[in-house]
Amino acid sequence: MNGGQRDGYFKAAWRKLAHLRAACQATLARSAEPRPENVPSPQTTVTDIGMSRQIPNTP
Repeated sequence: MNGGQRDGYFKAAWRKLAHLRAACQATLARSAEPRPENVPSPQTTVTDIGMSRQIPNTP
């Protein structure tokens, strides 16, 4: 590989890395946004949701 080919290879790799970095930052920014009340968190399972409906709401 001569110098010109090597430069092209590294420029392409750098562009790919920059694109990947931007995609990761966008994903992290979205995950930091507050969730609406009606959307269960990833830790909440279907069983948890079903059980919470069966528990009477008494003080």
